Amino acid sequence: MHYHKSPKNRRVLALLLTGSLLFGGIPVYAGEYSNVELSAEDDGSDLTVDSDSAADMAASDDTVASEDTNLSIDATDSDVSTDEEGSSIAAANSDKENESDDFSSDDSQEVFSDGTATDIDSELDYVLGRPMTDEEREAQLAMIPELTDMPVTDEVTSDLDIVPYALYPEEYNSAKEGLVTPVKNQSSTSLCWDFSLTSNIETSLLSRGLGYYDLSEEHLAYFWANRVNDPLVNTPNDKITRTNADYHGTGNGQVASFFLSTWSGMTTEEKVPFSSTTKTWPEDLAYDSAAYMEDAVFSEYDEDRVKLLLSEYKSVSAMMYWNLQNYTVNTAAYYQAVPKLSSNGKQMVNHAVTIVGWDDNYKKENFIDGPKPSRNGAWIVKNSYGTGFGDKGYFYMAYDNATFSNLVCNTASTSEEYNNNYFYDGASAGTVVFPGISNGYYASNIFKATAGKGKDEELGEIVTAVPQDNTDFQIQIYTDLTNPSDPTSGTPAYATPMEYTQAFAGIQTIRLEKPVKIPPGTLYSVVLQIPNGSQRYYLEKTSSSSSWFTTVAGIDANQSFYSADGKRWTDAAKSEYCFSIKAHTRTLSTSTVVTPDPDPDETPIVSPAVTPAVSPEITPEIEIPDDTPDTPEPTPTMTPTPTPVSHRINYNKNSSLGVGNMPSASSAQEKQTITVGNAPYCKTRFFAGWNTRSDGRGKSYSPGQKIQLNQNLTLYAQWNFTYVSSARLIYRVVGKQAVTCYGTTNKRITRASIPSIIRYKGITYRVTSVWANAFKNKSRLTTVSIGNNVSVIGKNAFYKCKKLKKVTIGTGLTQINSGAFRGVKKGCTITIKSLKLKKVSSKIDQSTSKMTVCVPRKKYKAYKKILWKKSRTVKIKKF
Repeated sequence: MHYHKSPKNRRVLALLLTGSLLFGGIPVYAGEYSNVELSAEDDGSDLTVDSDSAADMAASDDTVASEDTNLSIDATDSDVSTDEEGSSIAAANSDKENESDDFSSDDSQEVFSDGTATDIDSELDYVLGRPMTDEEREAQLAMIPELTDMPVTDEVTSDLDIVPYALYPEEYNSAKEGLVTPVKNQSSTSLCWDFSLTSNIETSLLSRGLGYYDLSEEHLAYFWANRVNDPLVNTPNDKITRTNADYHGTGNGQVASFFLSTWSGMTTEEKVPFSSTTKTWPEDLAYDSAAYMEDAVFSEYDEDRVKLLLSEYKSVSAMMYWNLQNYTVNTAAYYQAVPKLSSNGKQMVNHAVTIVGWDDNYKKENFIDGPKPSRNGAWIVKNSYGTGFGDKGYFYMAYDNATFSNLVCNTASTSEEYNNNYFYDGASAGTVVFPGISNGYYASNIFKATAGKGKDEELGEIVTAVPQDNTDFQIQIYTDLTNPSDPTSGTPAYATPMEYTQAFAGIQTIRLEKPVKIPPGTLYSVVLQIPNGSQRYYLEKTSSSSSWFTTVAGIDANQSFYSADGKRWTDAAKSEYCFSIKAHTRTLSTSTVVTPDPDPDETPIVSPAVTPAVSPEITPEIEIPDDTPDTPEPTPTMTPTPTPVSHRINYNKNSSLGVGNMPSASSAQEKQTITVGNAPYCKTRFFAGWNTRSDGRGKSYSPGQKIQLNQNLTLYAQWNFTYVSSARLIYRVVGKQAVTCYGTTNKRITRASIPSIIRYKGITYRVTSVWANAFKNKSRLTTVSIGNNVSVIGKNAFYKCKKLKKVTIGTGLTQINSGAFRGVKKGCTITIKSLKLKKVSSKIDQSTSKMTVCVPRKKYKAYKKILWKKSRTVKIKKF
C-alpha cells in the first residue's frame, strides 16, 4: 500500500522534495525502531459451546512481525532527542537528489520558494509535521503484524438511552491528566488483549490515587493458561488449556476479566518480567497480587457510551478489526466504514487496543487512505506496538468506525479489606449465560467458612456477573445452614433483602449494607433474587472448547443452585454449571466458642467460707514538740503560656469519577469552631455527605456543619448511585445537579407525579428526563404529571401502561422518544404545555386508538406537523 495513490498527491510529494533540493533541505525525521520478528499467527476461530446457552467467545490474535529492519539515513548533522516515553527521533538534513517521474515543468510552478507545505498539507495533522519519506513509511508498516480474523464475543445488552442526557467536552485525553501508563511493546506475541487490559488496571490505580504500577502482562498470560488452584482450595479441578499456541497466544478482555476476578494477579513487572519466549514460572506466584480487580464493565460500542465510560473509568479496552488499507500512516489515522463479516454474517475482529480520549475536532481530512468518514471527530487510541508506532505509540480512530466491539473497563485496588475470596468459577466463567425464568428467579452459591482457620469471618462483599445493563437484585445472606442442599435453610442476615441495581453489564463487587458474621466451619449462602425473568446471569460450565482454548471445571453437588420461587431449589451441578457468584470475607481476631450447659445431675462442690483473722487496731503515740518552726511558703513556679495548636481538615473526592467544586483544605486552632466544606458534585452520582472513612463506616458530617477539631481530619466524599423518594420514584444523576426519573419501586403504582426538582441531602437537582422503560408494564398506572424541567421522555417510558388515561407534561419538553406512550389506554389524553417540542421519534399513538394530544394554541400548526408526520390517527386539540 502506498501513501500517495493519486497523481495529485505524488505531485505534492515531488514538490516538497524539490523544495528540499532548491532551498537548503527539509529536515527528515526517522523513528528509531527496535528489531521485531515475524512469526506465524496462532490459529483461532469461533469458540463453540453447547447450543443450550452458548455465547461465542472471540480473541484477538495479533503477532507482531519480525524482520530485522535497520533504518539508516545519511546525515551531516544529527540530533537525537528522547520523548517522554523513551522513543528516539533522529533529525538529519538530506543532501540527496530526489527525482520523480511525475515531476514536470508545469508542476515546478507550484513549488514554494520557502520550502513550506502546501495549503492542503497544512490542514493535516501529520505525525512528523510533514509527510513521511518512503523509508519512514515502510518502517511504520513493518511494525504492523499479520492478523488472524476471529468472530466477536456475543455482545452484551447495553442501555444506550443514557446518551441524550449527558454533555461532554469537545476534547478529553486521560493521558494528559497523567492517568495512562507508557506505551509498551507486545513484541512477537499475540498479547494485545493482555496489554490492553493491563493498561486499564494501571489507569484505574492512577485515577484512584493509588500510585503508578507497572503490572505484569506476562503473569496474566502465563497463569491464565496454567491455572493454579485458589488459596481456599475450592477449585482444584478447574483447568484452562490453550490449543495450537503457548501462553503468549490469543485472548479476550472479557474472559481475562473473569480470570482476574479470582485475584490470580496482577503482580508487578519486576516480579514476573515480560518475555517474548516461553518460560515456566513458579506456582507460588499464581496469587501474588499487587493489584486486585474489583469491577469489569462490558459494553456495546456507541459514541456517547464510550465517552461516558471514559469519563468514569478513564480508559476503555476494545476489540477491533485492523485492515492495513484503511490506515493512513502519515497521520496515524484509521477508519473502516463497514464491519468485516464472516461467511455466516458474524462480525470479525483481529486486534485489541485501549481508548484513552476523544477529539471532536479531529479533521476528517486526516483519513487519507481508504474510505473517508462523513464528519470530524476521532478517538485517541493507545496501541501496544511500542512508542515508535503511529504518534508515539498512539493512533486516531474515527467515531464512525464500524469495527469496535466488546468494550471492557476495569477498576482495581492495591489491597482488599475483605481479602478471602470464595468462588467456584475458576475456569473462565462468562462463556455461557443462564437464560432466566419468565417470572423471575433466584440464584445462589453455598460456601463453607474455612479461611479463618478456626476464627470467625465477616462477609462484607459479594461479586455478581450479568450480560445486560440495569440488573436489579434483592440480596439475602443465610448463615448456619442446616441443609447443604437448601440455600435458605439457615438464618437470614437481613429482615428484608438488600436491594441493588447493577448499572452496567459485567462483573460487579457489591459492598453489603451491613457485614455478616460467619462462624468457622459453618455453611453460609449468598442468595440473589432477580425479579426480571428476562435478565440473564453468567455461568461456568463443566467443559467448553474453542479453537484457541478449552476449559474443564470441577463443579460438584451442593455448590450452586437456582429456584423459581426461592423455596424449591435445583442443584445446578445436575445441568453441569455453576453461577458466577463470589463472596469476600475477612478473618476476625475472635472465634465463636460454644460453652456447654452444666450437667444437672452433678452436685457442685462448695468450699466452706473462710473468715479472715482481724488484727486489733493500735493507735500510735505522737509526740508534739513545744516549738514547731514555721513551714516556709513555696516559691511559685511560672507556667509558660501554651502555643496554640492548629488542626487541619483535608477533603478527598473518594472517586475515580470526575468531581467538581471540591472544597479546599482549611485550618483552625484547637477547640475553635470550624465549618465543614461545601458539597462537591459529580455528573453521575449523588453526593451523600462527608465521612471520616472512605467506605462510609466512620463518623458522618454534613456540608456547613460546625465542629471542633482536636486533631487533623480527612473527610471522604460519599456517593450514591440512586435515590428513592418518599413517593417511591427512583432517580439517577445524569449531569451537574441534573437527574432522570429512572422508574419506581412501586409495582402497583396508580399515579405518578414527576416533579421539576428534587432535594437530596440538602442539594437541589433538576429532573430533566424520564428514563427509557421507566414505567414500562405498570399496568395499574392511570395518571401521570411531568414537571417543567423535563425535556426528554425516553424510549418506551410508559410502554404497556394499559390503564394510563391522562398525562400532563410541563413547559420544558423538547423530545419524545420512540414508543414512549405505546400501548396505553384507549382514548388517552396527553396535554403538552411546552412551546419547545422539536422531535417525536415515532407514532405517538402506536398500538393505541382514539388518543388525543392537547397542545398550546400558538404551537398548534407546528405541533400538528410534527405529530402527523408520524401518525395521522392521533387527534390534536389546542388550548
